Amino acid sequence: ALPAARLVTIASPSVLGDIFERFGEVVGLGARSQAAMNSQVLRVAGRPLSAYQSGELLMRMPIETLVVHAHDDREVSPRHAELVAKAGPHVRLEWREGLGHRRIISDAGVVNSVVDFLSAPLAGRLAA
Repeated sequence: ALPAARLVTIASPSVLGDIFERFGEVVGLGARSQAAMNSQVLRVAGRPLSAYQSGELLMRMPIETLVVHAHDDREVSPRHAELVAKAGPHVRLEWREGLGHRRIISDAGVVNSVVDFLSAPLAGRLAA
């Protein structure tokens, strides 16, 4: 395995269970179908859906992280970015207003920010 020195997320969910719940609402799943889908995650992945929370994972893996999100994202709540940012001082949250969920990925300012973040010298113990 190749260890990662940095991580970038752009308009990303941080709590997988929330995304599964929203999907269930959008496609009209009933409670039993939603529970069956969630159980399938445990069967296939070997871990419950509740285990997939990136903010909690980043608390245990202090990898330098840039989180880019927009308050006007209607598909992934800005709350997800805020949860990841609470993982520690190794996480930097950057708000990009007016880009929503889809335009943010191709915005020149976002691309430049990501390139700058990834090309900067490593900080702290990660530089060793």
